Amino acid sequence: LEESINQRFDTVRWRLFDLQKNGEIRNTCDATVNGVPYGAGLNNAAEVNAGIEIIRVMSNAYDLHVPCFVDNAESVNAVSQTGGQMILLKVTDESNLTYMLI
Repeated sequence: LEESINQRFDTVRWRLFDLQKNGEIRNTCDATVNGVPYGAGLNNAAEVNAGIEIIRVMSNAYDLHVPCFVDNAESVNAVSQTGGQMILLKVTDESNLTYMLI
């Protein structure tokens, strides 16, 4: 099951089962990027891009494409794409709101 799910992702890997010391298997759902747990050690850019990758894979699986809001986009050098509309929220020194089509 883990292998079939992980084949859909480029960088995110899922661990769905945890072998306990007593030999029992415990259900879990942990996401990692290059072995680093999501939410516990990834830098902001890696977390943002992992989240976008998860949205892209889920969108494709359910054939449902919704707008994706990316906050703190200024901290990401290369923002991954979802294949749908993306709204990147960035801090700027400009006095007016601006937009950019990508």
